[in-house]
Amino acid sequence: MTVTGKPTYKDLEHKIRMLEEEAIQNRQALQQMQEDEAKYRLLVENSYDIIWALNADLLLTYISPSLKRMLGYESSRMIGKPFRNIVHPDDVAICEYYLRQAIQTGEYITCPEYRVRHADGAWQWHVSGVKAVFADDGSLTYLIGFSRDVTERKLAREELIWKTAFLEAQVEATLDGILVVDSEGRRILANQHILDIWKVPQHIREEEDDKALLQYVASLTRYPEQFLEKVKYLYGHPNETSRDEIEFKDGTVLDRYTSSVLGKEGKNYGRIWTFRDITDRKRAEDALQESQQQLSNIINFLPDATFVIDHKGSVIAWNHAIEEMTGIKAADMLGRGNYEYSLPFYGIRKPILIDLVMMPQKEIEAGYVSTLRGDNVLEGEAYIPALRGGEAYLYGRASILRDSQGNIVGAIESIRDITDRRRVEEKYKTIFDNAVMGIYQATAAGRIISANQAFAHILGYVSPEEVMEKVVDMAQQVYVQPEQRNELMREMNEHGAVYDREINIIRKDGNQAWVTVNMRTVRDSGAQVLYYEGAIQDITERKLLELQLRQAQKMEAIGTLAGGIAHDFNNILSAVIGYAEMARQEPGINERLQRYLAQIYKAGIRAGELIRQILTFSRQTDEKLYPLKIGTIVKEVIKLLRASIPATIEIRQRIECTADTILANPTQIHQVLMNLCTNAVHAMDTGKGILQIGLASVSLNPDDVMIRQGLIPGMYVRLKVSDTGHGIAPVIRDKIFDPFFTNKKPGEGTGMGLSVVHGIVKKCGGAITVDSEEGKGTEFNVYFPHLTETREEQQEEETACIVGGKETILVVDDEEVLVDIETKMLTGLGYRVLGMTKSREALDLFRARPDRFDLVITDMTMPKMTGFELVREIRHIRPDVPVILCTGFSELVTKEQAMSLGFRDYIMKPIVLSQLAAAIRHALDEKQQ
Repeated sequence: MTVTGKPTYKDLEHKIRMLEEEAIQNRQALQQMQEDEAKYRLLVENSYDIIWALNADLLLTYISPSLKRMLGYESSRMIGKPFRNIVHPDDVAICEYYLRQAIQTGEYITCPEYRVRHADGAWQWHVSGVKAVFADDGSLTYLIGFSRDVTERKLAREELIWKTAFLEAQVEATLDGILVVDSEGRRILANQHILDIWKVPQHIREEEDDKALLQYVASLTRYPEQFLEKVKYLYGHPNETSRDEIEFKDGTVLDRYTSSVLGKEGKNYGRIWTFRDITDRKRAEDALQESQQQLSNIINFLPDATFVIDHKGSVIAWNHAIEEMTGIKAADMLGRGNYEYSLPFYGIRKPILIDLVMMPQKEIEAGYVSTLRGDNVLEGEAYIPALRGGEAYLYGRASILRDSQGNIVGAIESIRDITDRRRVEEKYKTIFDNAVMGIYQATAAGRIISANQAFAHILGYVSPEEVMEKVVDMAQQVYVQPEQRNELMREMNEHGAVYDREINIIRKDGNQAWVTVNMRTVRDSGAQVLYYEGAIQDITERKLLELQLRQAQKMEAIGTLAGGIAHDFNNILSAVIGYAEMARQEPGINERLQRYLAQIYKAGIRAGELIRQILTFSRQTDEKLYPLKIGTIVKEVIKLLRASIPATIEIRQRIECTADTILANPTQIHQVLMNLCTNAVHAMDTGKGILQIGLASVSLNPDDVMIRQGLIPGMYVRLKVSDTGHGIAPVIRDKIFDPFFTNKKPGEGTGMGLSVVHGIVKKCGGAITVDSEEGKGTEFNVYFPHLTETREEQQEEETACIVGGKETILVVDDEEVLVDIETKMLTGLGYRVLGMTKSREALDLFRARPDRFDLVITDMTMPKMTGFELVREIRHIRPDVPVILCTGFSELVTKEQAMSLGFRDYIMKPIVLSQLAAAIRHALDEKQQ
């Protein structure tokens, strides 16, 4: 029974205590819940995975901050958004399927891999786990789950799958047969190639037990028991590896290799076997071994010391000849490296030709006497200090050895003792180097490959080395006429040699010279031209002498011709002048006729002077120097030029000095003037222009530029010859005085004119300069030292008074007209004259009555008896009778010779009355005294 009433104080106190305890418990529970919530929130917010919650509409209601780190999105901006916004369109359906499964089953569901887009646009692979949370009434409250990034794991798995597939493909693709068995000997893997090599039947291929396969393979080998024993041994020693060769009955040879398959902890998981078919290689090795034996036999048979090294520098061949040369047996050298092979030669380890051919080293190659490198070949000669007490010279030829692929596999060197040859070469090299003749060798292209000092000197070079460096095309650099070398080459190719051929060459300085050349062709065993060799001799001086001889012979011929012409022409002029003189003396001649006769007389005199100039010019033998007045010769040359050059060329003479005496030869001064003037006329090839000839006195002091030409200060006579022609090009101005140099066309000049001029001027102690400008003309200045006169020269005019006499004169000349003229001239002067045209009859007449004649005048050149012979006979009959020689050509006798032979005087035709009268009177008066 329940009794109700007003609660007591104790009841209230108890209830209050109970409420306080409940409140404390609630606070503790709330605090615990808050602490747990903080822990879980801390766990969720710091989780590596993304924690998320979806409502029934699959909208995000929560997403953890790890979203930012994993996908780059802010969590707050994703709340209320559908999850599909960041899922790959192709993967949305599968994600929704697994979310529905979680709702339908109420169980924890794992969603397989799907793709999520990162904020930067890249796709990541994720997996998720999800659980549906329901209310008490069974309605869906939310879906909670996580997402984990498995991109790296997926890539690693794919890589593992690829590597596994690649390894399996490699196993199948390899040329080796591969067999893998476990620790019990069961076959785990056998690639197709091993089964094909052994030709394993299908039923054995299908068995997993390795024993049947082992027995089958053993039956195919040449030595089955040994094969099985080796397998048994290796299975009993699982940690050993092995490599050997298996020979099969059909001739096949396999290389077998096996090793254990061990785990990290050292546990044995089985054995792997590899088999490689080396049948072809073994056959090739056998063939190579046989070939090497043959090669070794060949190398041993070679007379030259020969050895071979491989690409590592180890000796692999050392023949008998090199054993004899070095005293080292092949057994002691084969396999040696580190330049061991250089010790017998140099006493030290060092690279030699066989090394240098593979790896050039200029500083070492420079130590050889000579080297020559070609394609894969290096030749050299060297002084060998460690062989035979240091007296050996060796020639070596090294060549690179290559395999069929072109790879360097080694090198070979053959060595020949050339000590004796070297001594002979040195002997002949001394002869070669010191030969007077220039000796050389040249290629077909014209490059000098060998030369001695004489050859270099003839061409104007300092040394043979300079010639070989500079002369690369003889036709263009040495021959004045390049085509001449081509002609010589053709002749040598046809006949093998040429002899004593004269060649005009160009020296280094551009001057020309003449040489004789003897050449021959040098061919190899196949008749191919190796090079040409020859010898040259400088004949420039001889050519100069020959040219001078030809010039002298030419001038002698001209002189002979001129003498013949002069003799006849002077006789003609004597008639012209004589009759003109006699006509002028006839009484009753009117004034006009007197003028005509005077002009005839003057013309005859000028013609006589011209003949004398021609005779003077044609004389080349008189080289004696003596004082002469150069002005007189200049005037004579101008008269001669005026008669021989075109009238369209104006001659201007400017003689400004009277003190013009120099020490020279008149004939050579004629030659100087004629050469300079002829060149000037030739330079005015249009036929028009001005030729100016000047003579002046000049004083040179120490500062004058002419002093540099070797002149000394003092007084000089300067001869100037200038023209208005085309001038001289600067490039040839320094060569114009060189012998044989000419810029005229062939046949127009010898190139000796100015050379001769230069020589004459130097002989006279003078100098010559040239000043020229292309297109304007050329000026030559010749300086002759002035010769101080020792006496005053007086030039007296010939007296106009002609004195005659009453004496009797015998006139002898083979020209009747001259006898007539002289007879009438002298008769007109009061003399009694008897003229004879035959010298023998004249002699008979004189012999008959020697006292009848007071004087005899005779010609020189007469038939049957010359003037010399006549005077000798006359003086034999009557020594005191004076005889005057009157000749039209003085080449046969000079005035001095005539006087020494007994002539009282000497007269050159044409005959001039005043000259003849004076000579007669002088001879007669001198006799009386």
